[in-house]
Amino acid sequence: MISESWFEPLRVWAEQSVAQYNQVIGSCLVFFFAACIFYFYEWIYLWRADERIKVIRYASYYWMFGAVVFCDLLFPKTYLWHIFFLLKYGIVLTVGALYIVIRKIRDAA
Repeated sequence: MISESWFEPLRVWAEQSVAQYNQVIGSCLVFFFAACIFYFYEWIYLWRADERIKVIRYASYYWMFGAVVFCDLLFPKTYLWHIFFLLKYGIVLTVGALYIVIRKIRDAA
């Protein structure tokens, strides 16, 4: 696991006051919901089921799984775990949506 000292300044800053802690939670929540909307908007592109779309779906899931593993290695589990949980799954959904966008652009060209 990556050194937890990288995230120590965030923990110290967030624990100074309730307002700062709520600001961190709120910004992570906004990022998570924006990532959800972005992913599901792009997932509508994959609504129909044929062989080409299945390959794109599975490749998107592969990249999302890779992002989960990377975030599990990166973020600490001992403190602020719910903040990092929101960030992790926000990043995962963003990676999946970006893969779908890249495939759409390649298919259109």
